[in-house]
Amino acid sequence: MTSHRGLMSVLAHSDPARVVAALLIELDGFLDEKTVEQITGLSRTERYRMRLEGTFPEMQTIKGKIKGWRVSDIQTWLDERN
Repeated sequence: MTSHRGLMSVLAHSDPARVVAALLIELDGFLDEKTVEQITGLSRTERYRMRLEGTFPEMQTIKGKIKGWRVSDIQTWLDERN
């Protein structure tokens, strides 16, 4: 296990986008439409069609009408494609 001092050193010398991505994965946060499109390269229409076919993760309700994908679901989907 990394000490706080060691972890802070790693974070201080890392690309901010990689740090955010690592934290999202660790926290199993949610991703919005735009982010999922960038990560997967799939348009909204392609993702919708694939969800109907059962080949793409379903969106989850975050709060009220706000929906998104769990980071872990998208990561699993990406891993299964490789």
